[in-house]
Amino acid sequence: MSAICPPLRSRLLVWLTTSPLAPTDVSDELRASLFNRMISLFTSAMLVLTAAISVALRHPQTPYIAWAVLDAAVSLARFFSALSILRSRTRHKGQAAPAGMAPDLFILCGLLWCAVLGYGSGLCLASGDLGISVVGSLLATATVGAQCGRVPGAPRLLMTQLVLICLPLSAGGFFAPDPFLKWGFIVIPIYMFAIASINRQLHRDYVEMIVGRHESRLMALRCPLTGLANRRAFDRALATALAGPARARATVVLSLDLDGFKSVNDAHGHLAGDLLLRQVAERLMRHVPATSLTARLGGDEFAILAQGGAASAAEQLAWSVLAALREPFMISGNAASIGASIGLARASAFSTPDRLLGEADSALYAAKRSGKNRYCWFSGDEAETGAPGAATEHMPASASMQATG
Repeated sequence: MSAICPPLRSRLLVWLTTSPLAPTDVSDELRASLFNRMISLFTSAMLVLTAAISVALRHPQTPYIAWAVLDAAVSLARFFSALSILRSRTRHKGQAAPAGMAPDLFILCGLLWCAVLGYGSGLCLASGDLGISVVGSLLATATVGAQCGRVPGAPRLLMTQLVLICLPLSAGGFFAPDPFLKWGFIVIPIYMFAIASINRQLHRDYVEMIVGRHESRLMALRCPLTGLANRRAFDRALATALAGPARARATVVLSLDLDGFKSVNDAHGHLAGDLLLRQVAERLMRHVPATSLTARLGGDEFAILAQGGAASAAEQLAWSVLAALREPFMISGNAASIGASIGLARASAFSTPDRLLGEADSALYAAKRSGKNRYCWFSGDEAETGAPGAATEHMPASASMQATG
């Protein structure tokens, strides 16, 4: 996502800013786009405010002065709400900000601004003054066209804005003393529905573009054979996990390598090997908690990133995975038995992504040297090695291993 969407509190505003066509994650990104392009938004606001003040100076009567005062008040409130959102974005540096009133106020002030513009432009058209009639009509129609392009992701919000601007303008045409200007009563609603139709098509195209971009991102972070995360996604997630303040004792990496995969691949061919890898991935997805990330790093090498409560239960997870992978696999009607070796490494205050994964790999190699089909903890000083059913002995190494039973 290009920008984190500030959370909205009002259910009505959430509904107005939700795309009826897009899935939830895409709809969130579309909603976040409403808080972008602030410069163009405030440029438009300054032009309208300048015009409202000019009209009030030309006709210093209560209705025109009220337009200028209301426009200034709403624009000022909108400015400060936008400033609060921008400060929150800077403070949280791309992360989701806590809920506040500023996003709701920003959207609400946008709607009020449209209503005030509709009031002022309709007042101009009904005035009988040809000069300000032209000014009011140009402001309204130009804003409607600009909003069509600025709000491609929220058609409900745009339609509400169009109604708030165009209906008062159309009413102004109805009350205009010049018969020629009365045509606005008919033409303006037609123009409004034409803009709404353009926006609907623009919205469909925009949603397709965002969905396509999300799918491209997903493919770039997924192994096409197994559907698991790939090395790039794992490295990114591991770097994020280690960036947190409570990374020590809260993150464990499990490095996993299949035992006997090469024999199956050589005996039955690469297609059988691919089928086996897909079945291994399915078993991993069934036995690894959804809160942990499972990735295929390449070949028959996999890795699991466990955090929080899953990290404290990493040893139990290793047992579960080993037991699951010992069960026979069906390859082209034939049963194939393999196993796995697992190395575990726990993050410390000095861990880096490469270092932690390297420690897990060292523990994995210690597990293979000790007879495979087991897991091994990295300790940095010695290894406890053993085989299922055998007594434990100690030998110099860089990892500590426990038998799988």
